[in-house]
Amino acid sequence: MTINNIIGLLQTGVGVALALGLGYTVSNWFKTLAASAKNERVKFALTTASQVVLNAQELVANGSVQQADAVGNFLKRIKDNGYEKYFTEEQALAYVKQAYATNKANGTLGAVKPIVSDDALKQAEAVITGTDQTGTAQ
Repeated sequence: MTINNIIGLLQTGVGVALALGLGYTVSNWFKTLAASAKNERVKFALTTASQVVLNAQELVANGSVQQADAVGNFLKRIKDNGYEKYFTEEQALAYVKQAYATNKANGTLGAVKPIVSDDALKQAEAVITGTDQTGTAQ
């Protein structure tokens, strides 16, 4: 083996090592970039879910109507922000349920005041139950 062959093999070895190192570095950079983007989407989803749950609590309705409203508003906000391809309806429901549980546990949910007071709601229900389908009082 001549000195030129040895130098050629060393140059090839160094080139391969540099290429592998560069490939590994670029690969890790792309993984970090993807993970960061995913983390931002998850943070956005958690914040949005909490907001829509608190807004739904203001509705005068039962829990299933509030939940449906929260999921619908969650999906709308996700779509408005260009994230709709990252979240399914099942995932939206899961985020809403998690936000409900979190807000209930930390007391935030109990602090939400309904738009219509309990007294006003009772008065409205009394008027409705005392009226027939034609709108005349019974």
